[in-house]
Amino acid sequence: MDSLKVSTAALKSGDSTNDAVYVALTNKIASWTDQRDAIAQEMKAMLDGAAFNDQVFDEVRGRQLVNQAQALLEEVSSCAANPVSCAQ
Repeated sequence: MDSLKVSTAALKSGDSTNDAVYVALTNKIASWTDQRDAIAQEMKAMLDGAAFNDQVFDEVRGRQLVNQAQALLEEVSSCAANPVSCAQ
């Protein structure tokens, strides 16, 4: 829900002459979405390969992906705590 807080802050920010915070925050959200999708896609491929294609599950890479996902969540949470500062 932290990304929703950031989105709400973006919508509330600025005015008709200055939308810099809105643009910065929506760009961050788009970047987070791309990162999340890439992590999820790789996780899904690894799990599908192990479950349905008799591929060996790479535990090291799996842990790296979990760590990346956790770091992404922490970044979003930090931004939600202070969206205006995050936009700069």
